[in-house]
Amino acid sequence: MSPCITYNTKTRIVNAMIFPVILYGCETWTKTRVMEKKCNACEMWIWTQMLRVSWSEKRTNESIQIEIGQARGDMSLKHWAAKQKMLFSGQVMWANGLEKEVMLACREGRRKRGRPRKRWMEEIRIM
Repeated sequence: MSPCITYNTKTRIVNAMIFPVILYGCETWTKTRVMEKKCNACEMWIWTQMLRVSWSEKRTNESIQIEIGQARGDMSLKHWAAKQKMLFSGQVMWANGLEKEVMLACREGRRKRGRPRKRWMEEIRIM
């Protein structure tokens, strides 16, 4: 990006044109620690590229976000993904269709051994 464009304009461009592409289909993701780390790393990579910060400068994530003027977690990718997931679940639960039945259905029979798998609906209930 051009150096004569202000940080405010650059952040608005990133929020309007880059984050929606990254979060395409995030309504169906099952949130895990690995996924959160990848989202945070991607977000910080975008901000450092926007500010043209070299890795050799060894700046912290907080200093970069302060320079942009963004509070931590205020507009982060994981919060955008959670918001999209909540909106999607509201739309599905509002309509009485096959999607709602599939999301609320429980299978009959015994469960597999080991730790129970994390489910999409359980994340919605936690939020």
